[in-house]
Amino acid sequence: MPRLLLVRHAQSENNLANDRLREEFRSDPERMYAEAERSRQADPALTEAGREQALLLADLLAPTLAAARSLLVSSPMRRALQTATPIAARAGLDRFVCEGDLFEVGGCHYCDVARPSANAAQIEAEFPVVCHGVSTEGWFSGRSASERAEEVSARVDRVIAWTERTLAGGEHDTVVVVAHGDLLSRWLRRWLQIPTTRGLAFVHGNAGITTLSWDRTDGVLVEGLNALDHLPLRLQTGAEAEFWWRYAWPDLASVASRVSSQS
Repeated sequence: MPRLLLVRHAQSENNLANDRLREEFRSDPERMYAEAERSRQADPALTEAGREQALLLADLLAPTLAAARSLLVSSPMRRALQTATPIAARAGLDRFVCEGDLFEVGGCHYCDVARPSANAAQIEAEFPVVCHGVSTEGWFSGRSASERAEEVSARVDRVIAWTERTLAGGEHDTVVVVAHGDLLSRWLRRWLQIPTTRGLAFVHGNAGITTLSWDRTDGVLVEGLNALDHLPLRLQTGAEAEFWWRYAWPDLASVASRVSSQS
């Protein structure tokens, strides 16, 4: 039975900025979210703490990825690529895979305006990867704004289909995917068939690991959720309730829109 390890990227510059804003506007959540949107970078790098987290993650995962029949896959966003690169280096991998559909919910934007994203040639020139599903115009090309709810839903379906094809292919005993907190929560909700109207988030701290086994007949077995014990307490970041509560609730407007269109 193949195993899938879902890993949230290490701490990014946006995560650190959100920490500061949470302290400043703790009593005013709406202001906190508004300021976070205005201060965010479209495709941020890791912080110094994030680089430490990535190295500790590499220590943990390298033995698994150094074995035959394993696969390392990353989002095309910089913080995920910077998290996966030391893992690949420690495992002795010449290259790992970058899948274009694994970007964070919302994509590459600032204040709801789309920003240019790297294309396959640019990513492959900077990181030791082979890109799949990344166009010559960039992985977030063709948009004027951040990703919409309907686009997220369709993309999560594609990610699940890709996951099941990869696990069913029989080439890999272990697949490690480095992606993003909101995407991982929605991915798991859909894959585990959580009802759309139920508020439930799968929280992932920075460099948190969720481990699953998959069988084409029996389905998904959750072995562990958001493991962080490979990090010292000072480096356990990114799972703060003020932000994750918002991710727990489904997009009811999107649900209503789909129901209306079907009636």
